[in-house]
Amino acid sequence: MAELLPCPFCGGEATLCKENTCFGHGEYHDKYFVKCNSCGATGRSELVYYLTSTDCQNLAVHHWNTRTPKERGGEK
Repeated sequence: MAELLPCPFCGGEATLCKENTCFGHGEYHDKYFVKCNSCGATGRSELVYYLTSTDCQNLAVHHWNTRTPKERGGEK
């Protein structure tokens, strides 16, 4: 898995998070997302449903690390 880049908003350290979410009728699925430890910004979440846990983790990190310069607070 790729290293997490700093938060695009505050420069803080980010962490890959896992959450177990209920979708009704007692059906639970894990979801992965990246969250900044300083400002609480989160990236797109990836749900373990059709994809494996490893694929979801890699996608969540990829989405966090590849925001556009505008999304990172840089170039307008």
